[in-house]
Amino acid sequence: MSITTMDVWQKFYQSLAEVVAGPGAFDSKTQAISFAGNTLLIDVADADPAISNMNIFYCGNVLPAWSPHYTPQGGLLSTYTTFLDNINLGGDTNPNLQSQINLAASAMNASQTNFIAVQGQAITAWQQAKQINPSIDFNTFVQTQFPTYIQAKNDLLGKTSAWQSLMVQAYGAGYTVIVNARNKCSSTAGAAAIDMPNSYNMAVKSGSTAPAGSGPAVLPGQSPPPAVSTLVSSFAPAYGLEAFTTIYQEWQANSVSGTQNFGPITVTGTSQAQQWDSYGWSAAAAASFTDFFTFTAQGSASSQTQTLNTQGSQFSISVKFTGLATVPINPGQWYDGGIVETYKNQLLASAPQFFGEGGSMGLLPTDLIIGFEPTITLQMENSDYSSYKSTFQAQATASVNIGPFSIGSASYSTYSDKESVSFNDESNTVVIGPVKSTLPLLLGVISTKL
Repeated sequence: MSITTMDVWQKFYQSLAEVVAGPGAFDSKTQAISFAGNTLLIDVADADPAISNMNIFYCGNVLPAWSPHYTPQGGLLSTYTTFLDNINLGGDTNPNLQSQINLAASAMNASQTNFIAVQGQAITAWQQAKQINPSIDFNTFVQTQFPTYIQAKNDLLGKTSAWQSLMVQAYGAGYTVIVNARNKCSSTAGAAAIDMPNSYNMAVKSGSTAPAGSGPAVLPGQSPPPAVSTLVSSFAPAYGLEAFTTIYQEWQANSVSGTQNFGPITVTGTSQAQQWDSYGWSAAAAASFTDFFTFTAQGSASSQTQTLNTQGSQFSISVKFTGLATVPINPGQWYDGGIVETYKNQLLASAPQFFGEGGSMGLLPTDLIIGFEPTITLQMENSDYSSYKSTFQAQATASVNIGPFSIGSASYSTYSDKESVSFNDESNTVVIGPVKSTLPLLLGVISTKL
């Protein structure tokens, strides 16, 4: 294992964990931390709450893979719904009733497939209609111009109700709890409904907005037209990012005053790296992090490793932030953790693995580790410094990558630009930042083990 990669990653995230999840705040037996391997910008404090909601949904609904490296494995809503469908309550074993259930389930699944297809067609038609009438909302459009959507939705409601009635008959009144839980997740009136608000979803906007000034030129004195937006309004399963608006306002005030009181996250050549079991994984856990120090050429999809003596006495990294916090994130009322705990060991024999290592719902995100406007100070021995500076200043170099931070203008998610980087030849030090931004960084996710 190269000392320029995994060793530094472990030291860096050890220091981060000590800052944001200090002694007594993290239990490696019941929790796990997944660490980001590259720049993950999250617009969770946008001036438009619907845009923030979309990004909060993306963060909260992702179920991390069982690895120290933050990697999406699936979605909570769909996995939780599948779990509900695999609960075994015992009940009537009447083969005739079971055959009726099977037929009803097939009819419901076919109706669900049809509804999803019709919904996609309706959304496409609605987006085309908005080019003529930008103010028309989706619900009004399908009510007046796309009745097939209403028909498909009503058919799914009817087929689902028929199947649920048979399930209650087979498994008793106890199954009503499961029926209610499933309805809270449904695409017709639950969390997955995208056409109208309810108690289990939230308003979102997805797409993009052209930057100001990107439109056609105008004459002096004329007002430029508004930026062209491809944002689409809809609804997504509800999630809450507790108190982040207040936290972010404090960070913005810190940014204006030039205050960086969060951190530092430090790595030195002589510091010792903890193993991944300190963060909830097994000691032998594998993490697929890239090299900690790399450069990327303009238009390139790959990076060039920069080798440094990371165990020398002159090597160190220090990262301070304008803002750094662990912020709780929670699914809305559609998710019932009590049902999960009650029935996690009461599943059908044919059920997939949901829990534990390798389970599709083995980790439930509970907190986001979010940073804002980092300043990165990298010190190294003279020969490494000269090589690093030369490579950075090469014309083809588009971005510099230090751990989870990408600075520059390569063709993937980056933070700030090369102008944020300065060199001090006397101390062999590279300083990046403070990186001014309006977007927080996702540095990691803390999950509860299920």
